[in-house]
Amino acid sequence: MTDRNREPKSANRTTHNSWAVLLACLALFCSGCLGNFATEAELNARLDATADSVVDSQVGGSDAATTDTAGSDAATDVAAQTDAGTDVAIAPDAADTADTVDTAGDVSAVDGGGDATQTCDDLELACNGTDDDCDGKTDEVACDDDNSCTEDSCEPLTGCAFAPVTGKCDDGDACTLSDTCTSGLCLGTPKSCTDGNECTKDLCTAGECAFPDDDGRVCDDDNPCTIKDTCGSGQCKAGVQKLCDGGSSCVQGACSIEDGKCKYKTKPADTACDDNNACTQDDACQESACIGLAIACADADVCTNDACSAQTGCSFLPGNAACDDGDACTTGDACSDGACQAGGAVACNDGNPCTTDSCDGSTGACAFAASTEGCDDGSACTSGDLCTAGTCAGTAVVCDDGNGCTSD
Repeated sequence: MTDRNREPKSANRTTHNSWAVLLACLALFCSGCLGNFATEAELNARLDATADSVVDSQVGGSDAATTDTAGSDAATDVAAQTDAGTDVAIAPDAADTADTVDTAGDVSAVDGGGDATQTCDDLELACNGTDDDCDGKTDEVACDDDNSCTEDSCEPLTGCAFAPVTGKCDDGDACTLSDTCTSGLCLGTPKSCTDGNECTKDLCTAGECAFPDDDGRVCDDDNPCTIKDTCGSGQCKAGVQKLCDGGSSCVQGACSIEDGKCKYKTKPADTACDDNNACTQDDACQESACIGLAIACADADVCTNDACSAQTGCSFLPGNAACDDGDACTTGDACSDGACQAGGAVACNDGNPCTTDSCDGSTGACAFAASTEGCDDGSACTSGDLCTAGTCAGTAVVCDDGNGCTSD
């Protein structure tokens, strides 16, 4: 094996060797207990690695070469160490493993029994019963769940185990108290932040209580005769007054502040009231009922339809009934757009051109007064026809040609 000029530490070598021999003996003693899990060659290899690691770490040089010469047991191997002034050498044993440990940074282990070469440089630790990073420790930090409420352990045959523990812990929340490990979890009791005011929000921030207003929230002003109470400016504001309707204006209802229930009583008889009917008037209480007198909806107009609605009262809508326009000289009068429209005129005509025909509007009687107007009596043998006493007559035309031999 190569000597890497490690600085000698002979002053402490005797003590170091003694510790190595003691560790080897202990390992040899325990090998019987582990016989079911490893061969003798594997145990010798582990013992040699342990002894060499102890010697090399105690010597303190940059490199240490150890050669196993004595035989199959570790105690004899350690006893055969020699000091060459720089390294410790042990003669090779055909049944054991030759190890070289480099403490400067990289560590390599070669098992002469046939195991694969392992390089110990930035290896990830695992729970496997092996010194993965060649620091002389086995499974030291391979199992860590970063949970203060579990006890981390490594069982090479089964792997990592995280057993729940009890006791105090810190859940990282300033708004919880008495944090305690429970079933592997750190649980605390929420800090009580309450001011007893339903119109504020009860909050905890960074361990400090705060009570901002909770405006608009439904609340109770402790008055049973108000409803729809809401929060405003951190106080409960009264809502609207509870209504107590007795079903009649003659029954008076009121809310009792004691229990919030409505209490009713009947008003005295003949007390003015309102039956909520627009078609009645002079309403008055009769026991618990409000009774009014019916209104007559009549406008004496034949051209309207008279009606009454309980909501709106009387109405007079246009109709189309027959009517009388007050003129006796018309006939067939009828309503239109709320008014009586005249029908056709009465016919007053005697067929005589020498009379003036007319109708008496008050009686409807026809009159035929004689006229003196010119007329035509229908005879060509008259001229200057004129109406006289209701008759058309003219002056006879003179037909004389002065000839006795003609008949004029």
